[in-house]
Amino acid sequence: MKSFIKKRWYLILLILIVVVFISYGRNSASSGKEKVESYTVKRENLREVLSLTGEINADERVSLKFQTSGRLAWVGVKEGDYVKKYQTLATLDKRDIQNRLDKYLNTYSISRNNFEQGNDEFKVEPFNLSETARRSAERALENNQFSLSNTVLDVEYQNLSLEYSNLWTPIEGIVTHVATPFAGVNITPAGAEFEVVNPKTLYFSVTAEQGDVINIKEGMKGKINFDAYPEKKYNGEVYYVSFSPKDGETGTVYEVRLKLDEKAMMLPLRLKMTGDLEFLLKERDGVLSIPSSYLKKDKKGSYVYTGSDKKKVKQYIDLKGATIEIKEKEFVSIIGPSGSGKSTLMHLIGLLDKPTSGEILIQNKKVSNLNDDQVSSLRNEFIGFVFQQFNLVPKLTVIENILLPTVYSRKKILYNPEEKALNLIKNFGLSGKENSFPNKISGGQQQRVAILRALIMEPKLILADEPTGNLDSKTGTEIMDLMKQLNEKEKITVAVITHEKDIAAYGKRVIHVRDGKII
Repeated sequence: MKSFIKKRWYLILLILIVVVFISYGRNSASSGKEKVESYTVKRENLREVLSLTGEINADERVSLKFQTSGRLAWVGVKEGDYVKKYQTLATLDKRDIQNRLDKYLNTYSISRNNFEQGNDEFKVEPFNLSETARRSAERALENNQFSLSNTVLDVEYQNLSLEYSNLWTPIEGIVTHVATPFAGVNITPAGAEFEVVNPKTLYFSVTAEQGDVINIKEGMKGKINFDAYPEKKYNGEVYYVSFSPKDGETGTVYEVRLKLDEKAMMLPLRLKMTGDLEFLLKERDGVLSIPSSYLKKDKKGSYVYTGSDKKKVKQYIDLKGATIEIKEKEFVSIIGPSGSGKSTLMHLIGLLDKPTSGEILIQNKKVSNLNDDQVSSLRNEFIGFVFQQFNLVPKLTVIENILLPTVYSRKKILYNPEEKALNLIKNFGLSGKENSFPNKISGGQQQRVAILRALIMEPKLILADEPTGNLDSKTGTEIMDLMKQLNEKEKITVAVITHEKDIAAYGKRVIHVRDGKII
């Protein structure tokens, strides 16, 4: 046995190493399984940001060159000089050009004399010439005319050359480049280049891919962080989004230009200075959130595991119903069967109810931060309601019903309410019904009055709950056409709650509600 061990000791050692390695691997795997990562769900402020890189450029930027060759006689600027609009930067030697002009003027005088001499000779004895001689004389006169015209063109051309011997700038700004800074040098048009940039027209230029540029609109504001000034961020506003892709770039990208704010323009910015730009596309405060790594998917949808490692529960999440956003000037239809929760949703949008969880934001402002009086004022000024039952006050006339929201308004109304009400009555086909009571007009007319009552405060949003529910199909179509007109021509945001598909079809976007969920 001992001799076997002595002879085969290396084999035994190898077996021991393999056993230890396998044992260690199993222990590591089991310890890894025991370690379960967990995350406590909490409310966070979520921001969707579009980040782009760019550089400083200028709207007014010109490269100036002489049109002709010649000897550079005078250079009046150097790099870094600030020049005024139409200021002369340099001139060519004018002696050669002036001499050529004088020569062409002499040639013109000779041609003029020859032309007049030929005319005089032809006029003296035109009838003493044969037909052949007459035609020859006429051709000679025409040739004299052509020669005279050519000399006139030569004079005009040389005069332009004399004018072009002065190089001046069409804009004010800083001279950033002088290719030939010294006089006395013979130059070609390409060899004497001057560049002027107007620092008052600086802008920040970025390039966006086609998937990003669709989210950028003129008037959008972003935060710019210059690499030269990393400690601060400055505001920029989009004023130009190119329609065609930018040349010389890899891939399809589009140029976006931003106007800099006053603070940024006060910085000693230079061309080609780089920086980063951020656009805030969406923002939600107080949202229940988890890292995406904890979110799993299968055929039924998205889910997470809740509980402990010993007792894990697979819980599905309805991601689609998390948030509803109604954009300015949009026409949205909210459709669902009875009991689906669409009326509750309307009450939340109309600030008639408070949500048990989540937030309502109007123009990025939290409604939960307002007290009851402030919410009431916001509802009165921002939202116009149209109900299925019209909800007109029976004892008030048409015009009194329309003016009712102005009575409860807490803001100062800058227009004459009665005059506005009369104009609305006229424009919406209710002339002559001003002093009628609701029970004396038709259902369609009552709904028109309800719409005018919603419009009297010039709201940003019209919220209509089953606006055609008590109307026949023809009148209902007229009311929906009226809603469409308010959205397209008056640019008023419209949200219609309905259970009818043909009514929902008026919306440019349709939100489906079922069992209290957005589907």
